Amino acid sequence: QYVSVMPILQHSQIPLPSVPVPPYDTKRKHKDVWYLRSTNEIFTDYETYIERLMQYRLPQWQCERTGRADFTYDQALESENAQDSRAEYRFSFSLAKRVFQCVQFGMALFLPLHPNS
Repeated sequence: QYVSVMPILQHSQIPLPSVPVPPYDTKRKHKDVWYLRSTNEIFTDYETYIERLMQYRLPQWQCERTGRADFTYDQALESENAQDSRAEYRFSFSLAKRVFQCVQFGMALFLPLHPNS
């Protein structure tokens, strides 16, 4: 299990809102919905869809792994996915946590990194 990343907006992660799937209406054969491919969000309100789409298209996003900024959401996500193969980003969460604790408290010489040591 690896640390999950997502594009950053204004120096903090913005969790994707959970948009409920619209209920099925048996009386209507067709219901207008709008879909955002990059986030898999479904909207039943066009104004909300356009607001979210414009937020994702503005160059205000940052790649969490490289720190580079002024990306659209899709560009930042692509930048993060391109960094997946780099070794410095392939720490498991438990290993990264131990390493960061050792660095923070200056105890690198005292704590074993392997749990069985």
